[in-house]
Amino acid sequence: MSRRSSLTIALAALALTAPAAQALPADPPLNTFTEAEQQAIASRGVGKPRPVTISAPAPAPVRVTAGDPGGFDWGSAAVGGAGVSALALLAAAGVAVTTRRGVRTARS
Repeated sequence: MSRRSSLTIALAALALTAPAAQALPADPPLNTFTEAEQQAIASRGVGKPRPVTISAPAPAPVRVTAGDPGGFDWGSAAVGGAGVSALALLAAAGVAVTTRRGVRTARS
């Protein structure tokens, strides 16, 4: 196997195994002091830290259709399956384009 096809296969494998994006908070919570840390802060005259209240918007209601009581979205599953199939076809096409065919020519 040539270097080019090995590289193509490796890049396709990395693209398929890349982790999905995760929704994580950008900043850590502001008031995460332990009881001992709060006592130390109060002993230095800074005072008791005020708790931070963060209000979050109400979650959107879940839409359940009559034919789909379980909540599984077949449309999203089909889109995901089509995307994976497209990536597999793209990887196969890349391998097919970059590999050499073992065709021998007759020499006179």
